[in-house]
Amino acid sequence: MTWPASIPYDLRRAWERLEGRRAPTTDADRWTEVRDWLISHGVEPPDHPLPTRDPDEDDRPIY
Repeated sequence: MTWPASIPYDLRRAWERLEGRRAPTTDADRWTEVRDWLISHGVEPPDHPLPTRDPDEDDRPIY
């Protein structure tokens, strides 16, 4: 199986619902929708931490 070439329909609908709210949508809101979508489709989390910022910002560890 390959990765889709566009945003899957059900995830796009979730984002559209977010954008329709009165409160501004944040990156955390979007990430929650993506995370929930991944979980609902049985995607396992990686067995290692993922970077949360640009590693070129400074010399601190990114994990």
